[in-house]
This record gives sequence, C-alpha cells and structure tokens, in this order.
Amino acid sequence: MKKWRVIILPDAEEDIYSIYMHIATVLLEPVTAAKLVARVKEAISSLSNMPERYRLYDKEPWYSKGLRLFFVSSYIVFYHIAPQIDTVFIDSVVYGGRDIGKTVEEIKFL
Repeated sequence: MKKWRVIILPDAEEDIYSIYMHIATVLLEPVTAAKLVARVKEAISSLSNMPERYRLYDKEPWYSKGLRLFFVSSYIVFYHIAPQIDTVFIDSVVYGGRDIGKTVEEIKFL
C-alpha cells in the first residue's frame, strides 16, 4: 500500500495550538486539551494511508481544488492532496460550530 507524506501547514499548526490553549486556559481543562490534540494529530497521521477516503468539500471552487474534510470529535480537519508528490497538506483545523464557509474562504492553497 502506498504511503503518503503528511504535512501540517503553519496555519493548521496555529489552529491546533489555539484549540489547545482555549481548552487548557479558558476552559481550564489542560488534560482534556492534550488528549484532544493527541486525537487530532493521530487522525491526521492516519492520512498517510488512503487520504482519498474522506469526502470533498461540496462547494466551488474548493471542490475542484480537491479540498477534503473529516471530523475529529467536534473539530473539522481540512486538507488537500498533491498526488504528483504523494503528499497530503493539512490546511486548517477548526471547531465545527464555527462558520465553515468563512473558514474555507480563508484557506490558502500552496
């Protein structure tokens, strides 16, 4: 089975850090924050096998650009695949209760 390289882009790293900080410092649940981040990173790492298994975002122009998404608890991971270099790029990780349309508009493709 083909292995894909998975790269978390800086914006997504910042998203993950912000999620951790909010849960750890605002909600005062550092253990819960650490467990959630670990689950998110494990799910992201699993994209090294069959990254096409998750659905495409159904609105244009992101559908045509290949933006995909999946859920981890109440969070959405957005990513795209570069098949020519066998690489998955993690674009953003956001709380599912946010305005997803606005979040998608802010994603910058390489």
